[in-house]
Amino acid sequence: MPYITSVERIAEERGRVEGGATVLLKLLTKACGPLPVDLEQRVQQLSIQRLENLADAVFSFRSVQDVNVWLDSQEKSLL
Repeated sequence: MPYITSVERIAEERGRVEGGATVLLKLLTKACGPLPVDLEQRVQQLSIQRLENLADAVFSFRSVQDVNVWLDSQEKSLL
């Protein structure tokens, strides 16, 4: 098994987050229509755990407002 540096681990994690956000943005666009840029940015800033939670919820969304409400609730839970 090759040695993996902490920098490589960070890069790998960042790649998973970016890839997950990209896929979820595509699914959200299919479910809700075109997404505002600020909403896309909010999704791209989510942690991998929050992206996984979003993946669980994505099929329950019917509008951009549904996504905003979900994101707002996630942000409130951080406080």
